[in-house]
Amino acid sequence: MKDDRAYLRHILECLDAIHAYTAEGRDRFLTDRKTQKATLRELQELAESTQRLSSHLKEKRPEIPWGGHLRVQKGSRPRLSRHQSGQHLAGQGLGCD
Repeated sequence: MKDDRAYLRHILECLDAIHAYTAEGRDRFLTDRKTQKATLRELQELAESTQRLSSHLKEKRPEIPWGGHLRVQKGSRPRLSRHQSGQHLAGQGLGCD
């Protein structure tokens, strides 16, 4: 079992990557499928790392919405709900403005 610090570092790496991928703005994001898919993959990895954080850490910081908008079915990778996918996702403050 990994230390929470490793998962937190990975979460920060995912956030940095998302910020870099979306730095060219919303219009570029909406027209570049490769960037959309890369961003979505980073969100999936971020969700996986979030799920692996210890209950102890999550209980210490209840103000953080650890579950967020990602749904996970047992035995599968986290997926964005239909509401959070596609263009709706692009317009929800991913640093695309």
